[in-house]
Amino acid sequence: MKKIFLALSFLALSFLTFAVASKAQSADVYCFAAGTKIAVSETAVKNVEDIKKGDKILCFNTLTQEKSIGAVVKTAFTKRKNLVTYTFDDGSSLTATDDHPFMTNKGWASLNPSKTVSYKDYGIVSKIEVGDSFVSAKGQKKLVSTSISSKARMTYTIVKLSFGDAFYANGILSGTEELK
Repeated sequence: MKKIFLALSFLALSFLTFAVASKAQSADVYCFAAGTKIAVSETAVKNVEDIKKGDKILCFNTLTQEKSIGAVVKTAFTKRKNLVTYTFDDGSSLTATDDHPFMTNKGWASLNPSKTVSYKDYGIVSKIEVGDSFVSAKGQKKLVSTSISSKARMTYTIVKLSFGDAFYANGILSGTEELK
């Protein structure tokens, strides 16, 4: 009887571990391709893959509209396929998962709003379309194209900050991705 109980306990634990891992995997919370530049001040950047818990970066609070230096509370990384490259009118680009939220002329937006709303503090999320204006550190950038790559790449994100709910990735105001 004890062996049956242990076997059932092991199976239940294995299932729970799989379910938790599957939920995290399906949420795509690891959003930016390696090499994405994160603003650590008004004049300096650091690659997203080099950002660690406790690092100071330039943060933005969308409720108060204030910029400040804040600490990274949590980061995450994994390998992902089907990344979207957003290209802007100034020739710059940014590569991320389709559900990553960006501040646009329509408010928070992503290519996959139904997935984005699974993150904490994103009630209404619009769908990104070519022609949208993205909020950048220096004003606005107009989206001129998107392309999707099926190649698997390492991706990284900032899940939580000590100040605000957004940060600058390749100059674009980008939201954090804390799951509800």
